[in-house]
Amino acid sequence: LITCSSRMAADATQLFDVSRDRIDVIPNGIDLTRWMVEPQDQQAARQRWGPHGPLVVFVGRLEWEKGVHTLVDAVSRITTPDVHVVIAGTGTYERELVAQAAALVEAERITFTGWLPEAELLGLQAAADVIVVPSLYEPFGLVALEAGALGVPVVVADTGGLSDIVDGGRAGYIFPADDSAALAHEIDRALGDTLGTA
Repeated sequence: LITCSSRMAADATQLFDVSRDRIDVIPNGIDLTRWMVEPQDQQAARQRWGPHGPLVVFVGRLEWEKGVHTLVDAVSRITTPDVHVVIAGTGTYERELVAQAAALVEAERITFTGWLPEAELLGLQAAADVIVVPSLYEPFGLVALEAGALGVPVVVADTGGLSDIVDGGRAGYIFPADDSAALAHEIDRALGDTLGTA
């Protein structure tokens, strides 16, 4: 049997009563040549989404298990000044998230982009100071790899395959899933390290 992360291997062992020595872990990968962003796309995204302060980005489906509600709740706890959070994507949980974030949207702390064309999406990711993957459960977490390919610091929930990718916090910042206070703290740490304001 093959799984894409050690957490998935543990789940298969527990749920399906499979001996661990019968499971191989082969992580997903990405084509690095696809993650080369034109400088003008990155600059345009920065000018559009975060011209006046640090830019924190989420990219993905807006579904409950993606944990975006944790990110929305964390925004008011972030202490780094002038942070703007951009949430790119669509999904069945979008209406609830927009309602949850209404005051922060009005205060221009959060922007929901909806679906973006690929060049704009890549530009946004490359322009970010931090990319957040706040999933409640994530078998692997390709967005974290994409952030690494773009050289953007990543803050991930300690769930599923994400903890494999950030290697216990050595290749990124990690927080307990669904803990908005801890997420805000790690975003502040990442921004402090990235922007030299720590």
